[in-house]
Amino acid sequence: MMPCAPLSGVVVAESGDRIGAGVCGSLLAQLGATVIVPEWSDAHAGKHRHRAQMVAGKKSIGLRRGEASEQALLDRLVERSDVLITSSDLDPAARPRAWPRAATRVECDITAFGEGGVSPGAPFSDAQIQALSGILDTTGMPDGPPTPIRLPIVEFMTGVYAAAACLAALRVRKQTGEGQTIDMALYDCAFAAMATFLPRLFENSEARVGRVGNRHAMASPWNVYQASDGWVLICAASDDQWRRICGVLSRTELADDPRYRRVADRLARHAEGDGFLQVWVGENTIERCIEVLGSIGIPCGPVTKVEGCPREANLDHRGAIRRVAVRGGAETLFVPASPLRMSLTPGLSPERIPERDEDRVEITALIEAAPGTAPRVASRPDVLPLQGLRVIEIGHYTTA
Repeated sequence: MMPCAPLSGVVVAESGDRIGAGVCGSLLAQLGATVIVPEWSDAHAGKHRHRAQMVAGKKSIGLRRGEASEQALLDRLVERSDVLITSSDLDPAARPRAWPRAATRVECDITAFGEGGVSPGAPFSDAQIQALSGILDTTGMPDGPPTPIRLPIVEFMTGVYAAAACLAALRVRKQTGEGQTIDMALYDCAFAAMATFLPRLFENSEARVGRVGNRHAMASPWNVYQASDGWVLICAASDDQWRRICGVLSRTELADDPRYRRVADRLARHAEGDGFLQVWVGENTIERCIEVLGSIGIPCGPVTKVEGCPREANLDHRGAIRRVAVRGGAETLFVPASPLRMSLTPGLSPERIPERDEDRVEITALIEAAPGTAPRVASRPDVLPLQGLRVIEIGHYTTA
């Protein structure tokens, strides 16, 4: 571990079984925290179905149900930790209140609905939350059924939000000496992801959002198109980009046609705009589409097949995939490298996938060592974690 890692010395007990808990713990580990995963002998749900990825870069201690000494060991680990990550709806026995509340500990509980609400404690899955939050109403083709996203996308989003909340809480602890509880709900995060669909609905209560296939709810043309050798994604968000596309199509008259001149016009006739673009794309290769459209500032990229990812050129250039030893070095597995590219303290990529209970001796020694002393602060400042910082947001994409 690099000595200047942002979370060096921070101990995280990742007790939660949800994938979101595993994602949160992984991000904290990439920032240098010592993340310990208690693994019960009968744990097979949630993140445990994807164990190799979820424990990569962390430390494992195996526990057996029904043994007082094992529960006592877990209790001591929690007592020693700076951050506790739970998912109390999947494992009610691991509710934060089952352990004495430490004034300086950050406790993050990741559940489907959070504390209170309509269905508190209901252990809904990622797919169920996609359905209930409305995401499922937006995925799939307009004339087809709702189509679930076959990735635990809401769990991953919630894990990222949870990691950000943990970092903010750790900053507050550094400022005030006080810990706090974090209540993260998959449902909340799923609804927050609907940002591109909600403006139309809030502006007009009669508006229909619904499924748009691979199109965009607020821009056109924006779709996947079939080239002569595969599929490409093309994204045109502005009227100026549409004019440039019309030049490429040798259809400059469309740029001033009142039926397509503005974004709202093109959204109303999206099938026609897609048809114009598909004719040109179909006559060209993926490489040619990217070359021509990229030269005029139109976002365009290939639809890469998943099975080719370990050998994909850009991922290889970025070092985005690591081959990590597993099962005593007898096998190797591809895992994502840390996406945290910071110039001074870059994210730490996983170096190992521990066997269950492989780190018991090290973890026991850590538990028995005297915990660090939280900073003492005379008075609690009435400020938010990042109050006083100035951020200049000049990025054009939604991520900015």
